[in-house]
Amino acid sequence: MLEKLKKLKKIIIYLILLCVFLLLLSIFNLTNLLGGTPSAIISMAFGAFSFFLAGFVRGKKRAKNGYVAGLLTGGTLLLIVFLISILIFRVRINPAMLIYYAILLISCIVGSVIGINKRKEVEA
Repeated sequence: MLEKLKKLKKIIIYLILLCVFLLLLSIFNLTNLLGGTPSAIISMAFGAFSFFLAGFVRGKKRAKNGYVAGLLTGGTLLLIVFLISILIFRVRINPAMLIYYAILLISCIVGSVIGINKRKEVEA
């Protein structure tokens, strides 16, 4: 029970940070403080960092095959993001979107590999 509360606390902290980031990014976009390109870069960097963290956490739980764990985690998350984009926002597939999804997938794989390596350092 205590373990579930710790996980719930981590999820709540992550969601609060996500909401704060999205609020700040929305304020910057509404007031046009950053403009289009810096805002898009910040948004992409945050997405890549989020996928990296997801891969890292998944990698710390696995004993080997970090790239497979990252590929499965990233693929699952990308499928969810892709379906939301297509079904809800009616976004058409374009090369920029595919490059963005490739960056997210690669960051998740790298996070998973690093997570497994950090786990091995702790065990040694």
